[in-house]
Amino acid sequence: MTRKHRCPSPWSIPFLASLWLTAPACENDDSDEDDDGHDHSHDETVPDPYAGRTNPNAPDDPSALAAGQALFEANCGCHGASGTGADDATDLTTPTAAAWPDDLWLWRVSDGLGQAMPAFKGNLSEDQIWQVITYCRTLAG
Repeated sequence: MTRKHRCPSPWSIPFLASLWLTAPACENDDSDEDDDGHDHSHDETVPDPYAGRTNPNAPDDPSALAAGQALFEANCGCHGASGTGADDATDLTTPTAAAWPDDLWLWRVSDGLGQAMPAFKGNLSEDQIWQVITYCRTLAG
């Protein structure tokens, strides 16, 4: 008995290619590390240049808050206007974010987080970074 072979549909190759291209996006990775090995849990040890540093601004300093809000709106779009985190950006309105110590905030905003978040120390002064942090602390209010 002879078997007949059907020719593949003209759509089969693009369909199979799309499955192959989208499969990596469907992986289930429960770790807090990205592909660069950066930890997104924010439980890391803060390195020496930042360890123990505290925000020089009072939490209710109106000029620091206003400047921080303007800088946040201009530079931190991935976190969304309200800080809830667009796409995969960290939600800054959570109790967890509110509990981060100042030195962790300074480190992360200054040095970034691999490909997940850019470093701002080359674009913003340390005073400006502290203003952003002062403002971000109000988001979890």
